[in-house]
Amino acid sequence: MAKEKKSALEEKKGIQEPESINRSSIARIKSKRHKQPSTEDLISGILQP
Repeated sequence: MAKEKKSALEEKKGIQEPESINRSSIARIKSKRHKQPSTEDLISGILQP
């Protein structure tokens, strides 16, 4: 009878997986994004002489 080999790699309950996204990177990207003007702002900009 063949002996089953037990893997050294196994998941343990209660240990959370590390985050795959860096929170500081998200904050940096969000701060550099330009705010889109509203429809009213665009229309008023076009209609102004």
